[in-house]
Amino acid sequence: MADQPPHQAAWVRWLTGILLTVTFAVAVVWGARAYGRSIAFAFGVNWVLMVWAIMFASNVVPLRLPANYYVTRPFEKAGRV
Repeated sequence: MADQPPHQAAWVRWLTGILLTVTFAVAVVWGARAYGRSIAFAFGVNWVLMVWAIMFASNVVPLRLPANYYVTRPFEKAGRV
């Protein structure tokens, strides 16, 4: 995607996000119909939502933290709690 124009790259990212969302929504609905109200379904829904959030964030809206977030604090350097 590096050789694509910026507006086209954004369009591809959003299309990827929509496809991811629809795919995971289908997986959740299928799980609800297949497993109903069970522990397996509850566990599966949590994992599906976590994986969706990670994939969506990495492909569509990347998380960028400010540089000062990575600065080591004095208490971290000391090693004492």
